[in-house]
Amino acid sequence: MIRRPAERDLRIDFFRGIALIEIFVNHIPGNLFEKFSHKNFGITDAAEVFVLLAGVSAAFAYFPAFMNASPFMAIGKVMKRVGTLYIAHLSNIVVGFALFSSFAVWFGTTFLLTEFNLPPMFAQTPAALVGLPLLTYQIGYFNILPIYVALLSMLPAILFLAGVSRHLLLAVSVTLYLGAQIFQFNIPTFPDKGYWFFNPFAWQFIFTAGFLIGERVMRTGKGVPYYAPLFWASLAYLIACGSYAYFNMWGTLPALPLPLTMVGNDKSYVSFPRLAHLLALAYVIGHSPLMGWLKRWLTPQNMLVLIGRNSLPVFWTGTLLSVIGLQIRFIYNGYDAKTPMPEQPSIFWLDLILVLTGILVQYGVAVLMDRLGRKQPARQPAAASTSTLAASPGTVAE
Repeated sequence: MIRRPAERDLRIDFFRGIALIEIFVNHIPGNLFEKFSHKNFGITDAAEVFVLLAGVSAAFAYFPAFMNASPFMAIGKVMKRVGTLYIAHLSNIVVGFALFSSFAVWFGTTFLLTEFNLPPMFAQTPAALVGLPLLTYQIGYFNILPIYVALLSMLPAILFLAGVSRHLLLAVSVTLYLGAQIFQFNIPTFPDKGYWFFNPFAWQFIFTAGFLIGERVMRTGKGVPYYAPLFWASLAYLIACGSYAYFNMWGTLPALPLPLTMVGNDKSYVSFPRLAHLLALAYVIGHSPLMGWLKRWLTPQNMLVLIGRNSLPVFWTGTLLSVIGLQIRFIYNGYDAKTPMPEQPSIFWLDLILVLTGILVQYGVAVLMDRLGRKQPARQPAAASTSTLAASPGTVAE
């Protein structure tokens, strides 16, 4: 029998909170604090972390009901969540358009209307209004919720395959991932001619990997087993990738006779090096002393835990705050309308105000959600609970 963990693991919310803050900071391009994002010390960013954790959470939330109670009820809850995410995306992108347009009208930042894939809305408005609800028209910084909608839409199939065999689920997921890499298939966009930035056929593997981690925790009470050679190899790979990114060595490796989506650092298709970096990062952190320390230290009211627990309203708010922040930087610094997206200098006090205010607003939203009772505060994990990514308490430095 698949049993949901009796206690909510606050560490999942904690790391999800970090990912949400990173996404917000990274969506204000050029700000000083962007340099401290983990994307500058490796070859992945917060989006991969968020999707992996989403897979873990999906397993906890839906798989026990699917296996032990009513599969149709579980699927119904999944589709209800899909509908919530879909509505959240549409409202988010509509307000985003309003913000870009408002700043253009009131502050003259009209050149930004030529960026972020905004032009189709103004040049092909009827077609764009068709593409928006179909999710085939997406704009920069507003394309994360669509991939989440797509992944959760795949969850009923994932639940079914996992119910038959977790090995079958893994085999199907790997096949779909490799097929996307080899045959380069993706969802086309409309009205602009292109494809989804986050290819769901590739990104589903990250989501499925997270799901399988959560499934293992519920089935065995343990996470991914600890193997010393794998741990040290993963750590060495992280160091190599960190050095590669930090010293700006992009493009220095010899070309291989394979598609760049496989062997480069392609984010849309989650290239092999990028996928390996994410899995290595999860493995090393999952078996590090940090996990035991967080288990003792975290409380349900920790700021990052609160943010991670209320991820959808926080993300919705943070996306709009980043649109405001990036335009304020352009207004203050000045810009040359003839140069698309000119690089803006970092001004410490301005960046500090924008980032700190944005984080505090997102924290306020998370607190408000709890006070409104939309989500019950999670209880602190019991001392006997296991790490989501670690094999057992013995593999985590307590």
